[in-house]
Parts: sequence; C-alpha cells; structure tokens
Amino acid sequence: MGSGHFPSEGFSRASYFHNLKSINEDLMYRDPENLVKYVRRPECYDLQLNVDPPNLSGFHFYYGALDFQLSV
Repeated sequence: MGSGHFPSEGFSRASYFHNLKSINEDLMYRDPENLVKYVRRPECYDLQLNVDPPNLSGFHFYYGALDFQLSV
C-alpha cells in the first residue's frame, strides 16, 4: 500500500494525503477534528497523522509500508 516506504520517512518517500477537509451539514469546508489513528495490521503498514495546527500542506497524513506481500 502506498509507495513502499513507511510514514516515518516523510514527504520525500512516504505516500501522503494533504489539505484534508470535511464538509459539514451547511456544506461548509472544515478542518478535520478529533482524528484518531487506527491501523488494523501494524506489522504490514503504518499511518502518521498531522496533529499539529495546519501548515502549508493543511491537515495531512502519511501512510505506507514496505514493498512486499505478507502471507495471510
């Protein structure tokens, strides 16, 4: 999943989503709130949330894993 690199490798290597927004019931864009990290198979992949105030990339997260297949 992703680029074949873990989120800890950051912008130049890991896959990411940036400028995340949600739309409320009034159809207004809002920054996400109360994000919770959930990783079902941490031995396979990881997720790194941006929990600081937004920067030029807005609210964002990095995700990814090594480039291999694990037997299930």
